[in-house]
Amino acid sequence: MTTILTYPFKNLPAASKWALRFSIRPLSCSSQLRAAPAVQTKTKKTLAKPNIRNVVVVDGVRTPFLLSGTSYKDLMPHDLARAALTGLLHRTSVPKEVVDYIIFGTVIQEVKTSNVAREAALGAGFSDKTPAHTVTMACISANQAMTTGVGLIASGQCDVIVAGGVELMSDIPIRHS
Repeated sequence: MTTILTYPFKNLPAASKWALRFSIRPLSCSSQLRAAPAVQTKTKKTLAKPNIRNVVVVDGVRTPFLLSGTSYKDLMPHDLARAALTGLLHRTSVPKEVVDYIIFGTVIQEVKTSNVAREAALGAGFSDKTPAHTVTMACISANQAMTTGVGLIASGQCDVIVAGGVELMSDIPIRHS
């Protein structure tokens, strides 16, 4: 699965096609929306906290599950990740230029591609200036990729992150003990 994470940010034009589609407004335009009337009858509960960025998931895509050794047998993990990246960008109309960082998790790192996220990003047409890294932490790898993305946005280091996970069991050697 591949997901775009972001927060309502200042530096995107208000008329940006994908920002309007997901109701993401620059903070400078939303000041009128935040102006409270003189008398407020109801209080709106929110999880937002003052001085902390509110990170949101924009959308997500995934490739279908298939049996090991079938249609995906000639693919590499970065091929699946590239397909998910391309599908996500097509579905959301998010321009590649606004993505600040790409993170993928994988359970079993295959030796032919040491950085699945980087290979997938380059294959999907992202700039070689867009940083990408791969997390390998057993079964929690994709979750850690998402958590890292949230941390980068919450800390103000990035505005838009693509995070996800990929696994391809067709090329994993089966060992006996």
